[in-house]
Amino acid sequence: MLSAGLFVRAQEQLSIKEQADKLFERYEYFKCLPLYLKLDKGPKTNVNILERIADCYRNINQYDSTEVYYARVTADAKASKISHFYYAEVLQRNQKFDLAKQQYRFYFNDDPAALAFKLSVCDSAALWMARPLVYKIENDSIFNTPYSDWGLVYDGKSNVIFTSDRPDDNQDTDDRTGNNWFRLYSSTIKGDEIKQLGLAADSDNLYSDYHIGPIALNKTADTAYITIATGISKKQLTVDPRENKSIQKLYSRRLLLVTACKRDGQWVIFGSFPYNNIQKYSVGDAALSKDGKLIYFASDMPGGEGKTDIWYCEKQRDGKWGNPVNCGKTINSKDEEAFPTIGGDGALYYSSKGLPGMGGYDIYKTKGSKTDWTRPQNLRYPINSTSDDFYLTTRDGLTGNLSSNRSGGKGSDD
Repeated sequence: MLSAGLFVRAQEQLSIKEQADKLFERYEYFKCLPLYLKLDKGPKTNVNILERIADCYRNINQYDSTEVYYARVTADAKASKISHFYYAEVLQRNQKFDLAKQQYRFYFNDDPAALAFKLSVCDSAALWMARPLVYKIENDSIFNTPYSDWGLVYDGKSNVIFTSDRPDDNQDTDDRTGNNWFRLYSSTIKGDEIKQLGLAADSDNLYSDYHIGPIALNKTADTAYITIATGISKKQLTVDPRENKSIQKLYSRRLLLVTACKRDGQWVIFGSFPYNNIQKYSVGDAALSKDGKLIYFASDMPGGEGKTDIWYCEKQRDGKWGNPVNCGKTINSKDEEAFPTIGGDGALYYSSKGLPGMGGYDIYKTKGSKTDWTRPQNLRYPINSTSDDFYLTTRDGLTGNLSSNRSGGKGSDD
């Protein structure tokens, strides 16, 4: 029989777990992590608790702690198989290639093709890091903070706009990361007067209190396509399918593209991209061709090659965008493609997790248009790394800016 004190403590512990599980189901990893950590009592901690802690660290991109906890998880024979995959991924990211291969072999023991791909990623990363290309990479001392700073685009000759979740006057935070919501910031190229980009909207449904960014500008920099997380009431959103016998009604705030123009020096959102469908899929990360007749974007809409693909629409004679067309198997894979940009050299730059590379998102270059593309070229090390590398912008194909959460920066995405 439990003593009164032990019974109270058992009830208290159960209550903490229930609170943490509900937050985890809502993807509020930053909020539930401290609760799960309270339940970590050392070597005898239940493997399910350790898995949740590891998953939280992974989702808020704290990679060293992620590795520590997945090591503890996978040492337990009761660990879920997917934990071995996540452990392999963080080992790959942390450049422990031999250990990563061991975990990949365990996870892909019945999938030789997938195993061969992952082992080649380990080998490519090691080889390319030993033989770096002649590019010089520097962390930008002007725009980076300990927070996530990424997606820099040129606004004319002397200004830039980028996306960041750095602290601002709004105290509302994203419970997934513990940081502010993403907002757009503008500045001169020299970093003078970094300030949040002012946005207004003709309709409440076209603005968001959640994530805003990145932005794509037309050639004259007076029209923009901005990615936002939908800000409509949760009553207007479709409830997600319930998983793991959850009793919570959960919903997803998917991404959509909105159109903005400059009015009297201020950006005003005036329209919605015609192929947004926030009840079923996301649309975001727009890029415009040099002549403005094609818009490329990333989406998980039906009919793609993988999880998210690069798509395009062509402008019609009446000025409207034609139906979305998938850019095809040459540049899209069974995994994730995102962050397309069109360089000043006319090439398409984008990131993929499913093409041969170094692990995480790698940046690729291809030439062509619509569905006709050259074989994507991995830009290799040091442009790419074993971390996530994405959103490369260049005016000449020789110099530019990229975003990455690799080690050695100021923190998070730089």
